[in-house]
Amino acid sequence: VMVMSPAAAAAAAQVDGDALCDAVAVLAAEARDRGSRLDASSEQASSLRRRCQEAESELGSLRLNASAAAHDDADNRAQLTAARERHDKLMRRTEEAEAELAAAEAAAPAAH
Repeated sequence: VMVMSPAAAAAAAQVDGDALCDAVAVLAAEARDRGSRLDASSEQASSLRRRCQEAESELGSLRLNASAAAHDDADNRAQLTAARERHDKLMRRTEEAEAELAAAEAAAPAAH
């Protein structure tokens, strides 16, 4: 067993302490770097989550608008169909009235 003098033991402890401090400093720097990257990553993730929520909200609005437009379109088609039916009825009544008028005009000279 080797016996060291107190001065040599103190010097060896100082070297070991310095090496340990250097290792701790390296680990601390790595931890700060990882923490910074994690913060940046967290900020980026938060930003992406915010953008996704905004996109989802906009998509919901677009779906609602599309649904309302489809409903309006269906209403417009129904109104157009009803207007066409009224038009067709009026055309038939007009044709019938014209035919009755023509028959009355044809019968009128024969009555005189």
